[in-house]
Amino acid sequence: MASAMAMASSSILEVPLNNNTESLELDLAEFCGGEGSVEEIVGIFLQEKLPAKFWTRAAMEYWKRDLKQDAISLANQGLQALRDQDRPSECLPLLCQLATYAINLSRGLPTLKLETPRI
Repeated sequence: MASAMAMASSSILEVPLNNNTESLELDLAEFCGGEGSVEEIVGIFLQEKLPAKFWTRAAMEYWKRDLKQDAISLANQGLQALRDQDRPSECLPLLCQLATYAINLSRGLPTLKLETPRI
């Protein structure tokens, strides 16, 4: 019971609105479960010009729920948004996250066994 409660509270993301005068609680579990979509989250994040930590957190929640393509899409859109907002210093967390996703996806791919070494 306690672990289910902790899981539920960890999927809630408090998003600042209107220059931090208000906030919106997004239950990422609902979005990942199909009631919401990546585009809705992207729309909110773009409108509020949120920093990288919100993009990475949302993408991580999709990844944990095995919605890998949505996680990659969200991270890519966050990266593009930060570049468009001229905030390149905030891009590094999303670049690292995308690199980690690429490594994790490549683990399941077949490997090539060379008969003779290539130089």
